[in-house]
Amino acid sequence: MELNEIMSVSRALLAPVVAVLALLVAYGQYRTARHQRRIELFDRRFSVYTRTVNFVRASCHGDIVASEISAEFWAAVTEAHFLFGKDVIHALEVIKYRAIDISVSKSMIAATPPEEELKYVYSMRDHQQWFSRAEEPITKVFRHYLRLH
Repeated sequence: MELNEIMSVSRALLAPVVAVLALLVAYGQYRTARHQRRIELFDRRFSVYTRTVNFVRASCHGDIVASEISAEFWAAVTEAHFLFGKDVIHALEVIKYRAIDISVSKSMIAATPPEEELKYVYSMRDHQQWFSRAEEPITKVFRHYLRLH
């Protein structure tokens, strides 16, 4: 083969080789961006999960939850609608309504005569006991969404 023929074949192969290399680079960038989006979604979901667990833990220890923990939980409930399916949303709604029931019971204890207080005390105790057992079921509901693959 002469040098001119080799140069001609090399020029003919150059464009397809460059195209294949560009395709490989683009595919690598696509996979990197996709993985980065998954990591970001995981981080946001995990944040909702940790704020929920913190609230559940605080709710089972007393009738007053620190306002910072409470505010974080309410913000997490709002964010969850955009990050999770109906199963997590339902679990968060149950937590939310039980927390509201504790708050109402506490208010009713202060506003009712002593002979009627007991039903509200029992209601608060029942909700607090529920919160004391809620962490494991909550974790099970969230687990499906806290995977990177």
